Amino acid sequence: MSKLKVWHKIRLIIISVTFITGCNDQAFQDLDLNPQAVNQIDLNFIFTPIPLQLSSGSRNGGLNNVSNLRYCSMVIQHLASSNINMQGDKYLHDTRTVDALFNFSYETLRNISEILRQTGPGGYDEGNKSNMKQVTRILRALMFQRLTDQYGNIPYFQAGQAIAQESILFPKYDHQSFIYPDLLKELDEATAALDVNGLDEGFSYVDFVYDGDITKWKKWDIPSCCV
Repeated sequence: MSKLKVWHKIRLIIISVTFITGCNDQAFQDLDLNPQAVNQIDLNFIFTPIPLQLSSGSRNGGLNNVSNLRYCSMVIQHLASSNINMQGDKYLHDTRTVDALFNFSYETLRNISEILRQTGPGGYDEGNKSNMKQVTRILRALMFQRLTDQYGNIPYFQAGQAIAQESILFPKYDHQSFIYPDLLKELDEATAALDVNGLDEGFSYVDFVYDGDITKWKKWDIPSCCV
């Protein structure tokens, strides 16, 4: 082996050792962080889309058409059609139609879960926005009631915990017989915890349903909803 080749190998070894020992792990980790990322956001902004999404008025504005009209109304034979796009009354399976409410609702659950997480123990808004928290629980119950009505057994108790401390990425399906009683419990607790004299904290500006009128939200209690 020539001296030139030996020298090249020695130089490569020196350069490699220099790079390996000179790396700063923390510097690389800091470089990977987005300096413009938002770690905390006013929960009022997160709440605003929830009622809109549940009423199918958001980007999935066709949910009423896809799920309620094409599927549900056909399944229960309120309507019938010879149109191939109306799948509910035919022996056809269309993933977009059947899965629409399921996929759409669990997308909405991300905002719901974030509000409940950040207003709960350890959250950056812990102890604040109490009325918003309770209204969010009411809307969560409404969403899951629609889901279990249509699909039966669904992910419920572990749903929405992917970014929580438990980090549950694959929530188990719960039996409908356990879901309904818990939904009633949630409605009972949430409406009872609403405070008509509580701080507004910006809620009236983002509540497009009742403009922050807590007395109207309290009518979602079990006797009012079940009569």
